[in-house]
Amino acid sequence: MNLNIGMIGTGIVGSLHLGSLKQIHKENLLSENGVNIKVRGVADIDENKLKILKINNPFNIEYFTSDPTEIIKDKGIDIIYITCPTKFHKDYYIQAAEEGKNIFCEKPLAFSLEDIREMISIEKNTEY
Repeated sequence: MNLNIGMIGTGIVGSLHLGSLKQIHKENLLSENGVNIKVRGVADIDENKLKILKINNPFNIEYFTSDPTEIIKDKGIDIIYITCPTKFHKDYYIQAAEEGKNIFCEKPLAFSLEDIREMISIEKNTEY
């Protein structure tokens, strides 16, 4: 099984997760169980961060975009990693849930319990 990952946010937290995903792939930690992971696309509104990551690209990322919606709507992406600042989590989480994506969202999920309940409710009520 191939799992294609899309990441939104390439700051400190996003970079740590990219490093972890690279290590998992490099050490074949999941491939022994028939699972292969690939970071397909990365989004960040900061063009400079994307440029640096694109030049180095130690993760063999297929594409880079400043539009997180492009990552969310990509039919080839199975899992969305939301590693941007918390103030953006809710919107991206809801969009990803509505697209039927599996979601990994860095903590905190949102700033209020009300927002978290709404996010979970939308995800639970979305048909995959």
